[in-house]
Amino acid sequence: MNKKYLFTLFNLVSYSFLLITSTLVNGATAFSVPDAQPLITPAGYAFLIWVLIYVLLGIWIIKFGLKSTPYDEGYMKVSRFLPISLLCAGGSLLAGQPFASLFIVGALISAMGSYLSCQHAKKKSLFFRAPFSIYLGWLSIATIVEISIVLKAAGFANLLGLPEVFWAVFILMFAGFIAIAFNISQNDFLYPLVFIWAYIAIGIKNLDQPVIFTICCGVILLIGWMLDRNKNLSSK
Repeated sequence: MNKKYLFTLFNLVSYSFLLITSTLVNGATAFSVPDAQPLITPAGYAFLIWVLIYVLLGIWIIKFGLKSTPYDEGYMKVSRFLPISLLCAGGSLLAGQPFASLFIVGALISAMGSYLSCQHAKKKSLFFRAPFSIYLGWLSIATIVEISIVLKAAGFANLLGLPEVFWAVFILMFAGFIAIAFNISQNDFLYPLVFIWAYIAIGIKNLDQPVIFTICCGVILLIGWMLDRNKNLSSK
């Protein structure tokens, strides 16, 4: 079998596994721990972004995997990591906490491999990279949230004697910095847009927490300003 089509087979099998597990398993139940919902948890509607991710990844596999294209070399490099990430993402739904968080970390690390392979491909385009920008962005948010759930369930919500709201603010600001740094270093506007989507949902979830809501608004404005600034700089 042609090497590329073997990669495509792996991609389709792992993609189908993720779709099946997502359909059969309630993600909210799989990841939640009673009385351990962190303040940085987004509102439920935010997780609908998975639908967009599924559609984009499915189109990407079919468009670039089932026929010969100028992107073949990049496709095969990306596909060294993609099946691992999809299997880990699907496995996280079956594992239950705290192991689900380990699977999410595995999905994130392998998604980084796919993303970097896109970035370094000789032939690339916005659409070739777009599914992985959004996928990696959401896995970054998911990893932060899932680790926070595990730490809170283990009694570390008030680490070093500091209140949970302090750590929530710290995490939100640090994650916002990551989104901005990613935009600058990778010239990628889609990755930080995922953070804006997540922060809007976190702010809505925490309307009764003025500090969290304010920080979310501030980080959203900062990311938006940096995106506009970098766009203007790149157009000069």
